[in-house]
Amino acid sequence: MFTQSLLLLVPVALLGTAIAAPSSRMFSPRAAQICYDNETTDLLCYTAPDNTPQDVAVADVTYIASYLRAYGAQTKAGRLFTMAAADAPDCAEWVIYAHGTAQAIAKHIDSTVDSSVLFADIANTIDGGSGTSTTTNALVTCGTDGGSLGVVYNATNPAYSASTYPVGYTPAGILIGDVPGYAEALAENITSEAWWSGDLTPVNGYYFSPTGGDYCDGAGLGLTAEITKLNQPTRPTGIESIILCGSSFTNGKPNNYRDGDALIQVGTNLADVVPKSATLLHEALHVLNGAGQTGFLEGDEIYDIAACINAAKATKKRNPENYIFLVTHLYYLYGEPEAGNPGTSINTNWDFAVVGNGANRILGALTP
Repeated sequence: MFTQSLLLLVPVALLGTAIAAPSSRMFSPRAAQICYDNETTDLLCYTAPDNTPQDVAVADVTYIASYLRAYGAQTKAGRLFTMAAADAPDCAEWVIYAHGTAQAIAKHIDSTVDSSVLFADIANTIDGGSGTSTTTNALVTCGTDGGSLGVVYNATNPAYSASTYPVGYTPAGILIGDVPGYAEALAENITSEAWWSGDLTPVNGYYFSPTGGDYCDGAGLGLTAEITKLNQPTRPTGIESIILCGSSFTNGKPNNYRDGDALIQVGTNLADVVPKSATLLHEALHVLNGAGQTGFLEGDEIYDIAACINAAKATKKRNPENYIFLVTHLYYLYGEPEAGNPGTSINTNWDFAVVGNGANRILGALTP
């Protein structure tokens, strides 16, 4: 027999980069949405005048279906798309896959169930399927208008009774629909790319950035990123997270204050003995103090120690790296030896003073 959960097909007009592989863990910044009492699993085409046509290319729609079908068939049992109620509250919407002008979005519309459905069934819901899995009740029949439809699945499929199917889950409860805020976020900066936070942070979502997922491929040590849920009925609250690149652990800085202290001689530049942990402190300062007119500098912040020394007072007060140098200076000046000589132990105290002129100024070590 055939039963339905819900699936939507929508435009992706300004997507910077396509999603390389579909995933049950991927969702847009509009994760928390509105649950509508009249939202059903029936086929709804976004046809004027009652709805807004989405102008998706039918070829892109069928491409998505073919891709998802092939992806699902890469395992013998068939890959599953899973939305647990706890991970998808408030009728959350997750991006399944995007191509060209269209993207398939899954919306979890039943908070009382955990949903898991075959990618093959999602594909059939989009294009009507092939062979014995054909259904005329498919999203592709909406043409360029786009639309939404409950995922059509075969409840007698052995995959749903196999030992590999998650216990307590059902193929029901999923819808696919429109997410214009996703394209709007990309449009704010035409050089931006959307990149997934991945499994390195529990703050799941997309970041929109010109550097995208390549940030850590350069000289960057870390950054503070913000996820904001888009199209919220009230003023959105950003969820900030700190991302540390691998280079923040492998650069040439001392591993800790104890090791830095051992490197100091008279005249040593303070910038050369700032420990690796300072990257985390730098990003934490961004989180605690924010950005904007009253927060810390963002984008135009200063790292070079001479530039930090020479900056105007107002700039110094808003530049995180100035505080990094202050904390490091004070720790070497007032730190104490500790039993067992851990990484926080300071065995020789050092003061630092400005040495040099102009762009060659440093904070040089001297005996206190």
